[in-house]
Amino acid sequence: MKNKFTIFLPIITALFAFTPSQHTNQLLNLDGFNLNFNIESYYAPSIKKAKLYREQRDAILNGKDEKEFGGKLVYAWSFETISIDSIFMDDDHSHKPIGLQYNMKSWTAGDSLARFGNMYFDAVHMMSSSEGKFMALVATNQSEDEKSFKELLSVIEKKYGRAEIKEEEFFGQYYTYRWQLKDRILAVSSKYNDKSNELKIAVDLNNNSVDTTKHLSIDSKLFILSNNFKDSAMGSLKCGSWLYFDRVLEN
Repeated sequence: MKNKFTIFLPIITALFAFTPSQHTNQLLNLDGFNLNFNIESYYAPSIKKAKLYREQRDAILNGKDEKEFGGKLVYAWSFETISIDSIFMDDDHSHKPIGLQYNMKSWTAGDSLARFGNMYFDAVHMMSSSEGKFMALVATNQSEDEKSFKELLSVIEKKYGRAEIKEEEFFGQYYTYRWQLKDRILAVSSKYNDKSNELKIAVDLNNNSVDTTKHLSIDSKLFILSNNFKDSAMGSLKCGSWLYFDRVLEN
């Protein structure tokens, strides 16, 4: 077991980054992503592991020795924490959910869960319809400079042409680049992050030391929405990484 882990606590959304997670799914290729993707199956391993973790923690709190679990003991940094939330139409007063939003509340910074071109993403959030069909995803990346995002933008523009560009404001200025494709909307954004809204705590359990150094970054996000759900997704992009694409659906 590794004895060093890091915790990030942004004011806007909670991100916990520990030692590399043991995600059981294969790396997602977001270039040509299959819109028939099974969201429930993708997150099932992390959800199952989180449930087992809670059961084990309860047993330990009630007096069971950790050693009794042997190699089956689950650690908090070995899985991504998934929050499943109902989503509703923005102007619907019936309060009938139109689907579910699977948001990662913890993940490993620098991990590789998905990629597009040469950019790798450490967290992937998705939305499914009430029938379980894929609606949308947003993937996140943190880099030291703008080089990776510029390369990503170049790769997409070579394949799909020039983007529609919108200037946005959310805790600082940023731009979104959007492509309306035959079966989907593809969009990317990039924003400087000075970590002023983020508390970072890195703990070395061997040396009993704490590091709160903040490393500034360029935060990039990639968004995919099935055209079949453009209308129903309106008003649903109001939290976490989804916020950066709230106006992408506007004509």
